[in-house]
Amino acid sequence: MVATRLLIVGGGIHGTFFARALTQEAGFAADDLIVLDPWNKPAQAWRRRCHTVGMTHLRSTSSHNMGTDFRSLRRWAAERGYDPEVHFREPYARPSLEVFHAHLDHLIDTTGIDARYRTGTAQRLRRNGRSWMVDTETETIAAESVLLATGPGKPKLPAWAHRPQIRHVYDADIEDAEADDRNIAVIGGGISAWQYACRRSVRNTVTVLSPHEIRRSMFDSDPGYMGPKKLRGFLQKTVPDRETELIDARRPGSIPPDLETKVRARIADKSLRFLVCNIRSMVSDTSGITLTTTASATLGPFDEVICATGFCGQHAADSLIASTAVDAGFPCSDSGYPLLQPDLSWSEGLYVSGGAAALTLGPTAGNIIGAHKAFAMLRDTLT
Repeated sequence: MVATRLLIVGGGIHGTFFARALTQEAGFAADDLIVLDPWNKPAQAWRRRCHTVGMTHLRSTSSHNMGTDFRSLRRWAAERGYDPEVHFREPYARPSLEVFHAHLDHLIDTTGIDARYRTGTAQRLRRNGRSWMVDTETETIAAESVLLATGPGKPKLPAWAHRPQIRHVYDADIEDAEADDRNIAVIGGGISAWQYACRRSVRNTVTVLSPHEIRRSMFDSDPGYMGPKKLRGFLQKTVPDRETELIDARRPGSIPPDLETKVRARIADKSLRFLVCNIRSMVSDTSGITLTTTASATLGPFDEVICATGFCGQHAADSLIASTAVDAGFPCSDSGYPLLQPDLSWSEGLYVSGGAAALTLGPTAGNIIGAHKAFAMLRDTLT
C-alpha cells in the first residue's frame, strides 16, 4: 500500500494545474502528493487529443493558462521571443498550442511534479477510518485527502455505432489506424469534428455528417458565467433549475469564427463534403461501412467512420463518481452531478474539480478557467 497526504485522481488539465500550483505557489511539498492517471505524463491525454484533431490554437483566451496569474503566459512568451502575431490569435489573444504547451512544460519542469505521477486508473474509492482508500488495477493508495479531477470522461458513441468498426476521434489508439487515400465519414458538428475533418481531408476524401447546420460561437458556453455576472444568480437557484441552466448556457456543436471561415472555404472548394442528417443504423461488410439516415437514405460505403461526438462526462453512470455515490451514499442530482458544499467538498477530505463540479462552478467548470476558480476555492483548504 502507498500512502500520501493528497491524492489527485486525474492528471489532465485540472489535475496538473492543481499539482503545479499547490507545490509552486501554495507551499505544498511535492513529496506529499500523488497524481494518479492512466497516462504517465502530465496532461498527456489532453496533448494527444489536441494533436489528433489538428488543433493549432486554443478556443479560450491566453488569460486562461496553466499559471494562476492570468498574465503569466503572455509575459513568459514575450520574454522568450514568441511572435505574438503568430502565437496569439485575435480576438482574445487565443494562444497557439505550441506556446501553450511550451509554457506548460516550463511550469512542470520548474516544479518537478512529473515525478509525482503514478500510472493507473482509480477503480474504487472508499473511506477507511480517517483515510481515503483508492484501489487501482495493481495497488491501493491511502490518502488523507482526495481531489477528483477525472476529466471529461469516456468518449461517447451514438447508439447505432458498433465497435470495432466505428472509432471515436478520442480513442487512445486512433492514430494507429490512420491511413491516406481513404473515404472517411466524420460524425459530429462541433469543433473536434471540424478540426479533425480539416486535418484528414488534406490526404483523404472526407464527408462531415452533422445533425445540424454549422453553428458559430466564439466560446463553448456563455462567458457571463466565468464571473459573478451570471454565476451569482445561477448559484441562488434550486438544483433542478441549475441543471436546466447548464444546458441552456452551453453551446454544444459550435465552432469559433476563424474555424468557420476555414471550413466554409474547404466546403466551397470541394475539399470537404458536408451533409446535415441523423444516422439511424450502420452495416459493415467487405466493401466498407454503409450508413442509413433517419430519412432512409444510404451513405457510403466508407473506409472509415470516425465519431466526434463528445464525452460521457465525469458523472456518467459507469464513472468513479457514480460508483462512489452508490457505495458511500453521497448525494447527487438527478443527472448524476455530485451535490457539493460551497468549498467543493463532497465529504470530509474529498473534493471535486472539473465538469463534475458544474452545479457549484457553473457551465465553465470543466474548462481551464474552471481550474482557476476551483484552485482559488481549495487552495487554503488543501494546504
